[in-house]
Amino acid sequence: MRKKLTIILILLIAFSAENFAEKRYVSKTGTSIPPYTSWETAADSIMKAMSLSIQGDTIIVGEGVFTEIVRFNRGITLIGMGWESTIIKFPLGNSAYYSVMMDDRTEISNLKIEGIGPDGYKSGIAAYRSYYLNLSFVIRNTKVTNFFAGLSLGGYYCPLGDTLYVHNNVIDSCMQGIFVDVNNIIIYNNFITASEETLYMQIISSCIVHDNVLVSALI
Repeated sequence: MRKKLTIILILLIAFSAENFAEKRYVSKTGTSIPPYTSWETAADSIMKAMSLSIQGDTIIVGEGVFTEIVRFNRGITLIGMGWESTIIKFPLGNSAYYSVMMDDRTEISNLKIEGIGPDGYKSGIAAYRSYYLNLSFVIRNTKVTNFFAGLSLGGYYCPLGDTLYVHNNVIDSCMQGIFVDVNNIIIYNNFITASEETLYMQIISSCIVHDNVLVSALI
């Protein structure tokens, strides 16, 4: 009986999360009125919409260049209008080492992340698995350009933890394409060019890599 009640409770929680999830909007032409749930009242920055978003919510970003650091909340999906339309640009002079920081059960797609050059050891997209915490996310249909590292993904080793999926992306004009340190990751159908390593995988990383185009300037 107790097992049945537990299963019912889990199903009710999942049903509630799905049905109460919000879509929030970000636009250069919105009025930026919370809770940003229409194009008319869209936030003028991604982090304004992120600050109100909880697990299960989706943030849809319109056309324009958004110069800011983006740090995901757990369980958020971020979708742009395409590489040529939606751009997250690293703020010149900012001390952060990343442009976008992923979290557990997040997804980013259909936009471009643009840096300010390979100097300074900054990454386009970063993630870090903290001790005893899960880390699972998807990076797809995203272009990352002009950083020291396109993707920098690391943290405590967790061989039975969740998996990162990186697919159908373009990473270019970076010194390193993807740096992987102690994560389970599947990397496929990406086009990666780099002045040094296209893929840098630490010895204790668990990586599945297939069907990528990798171009490095190293001889």
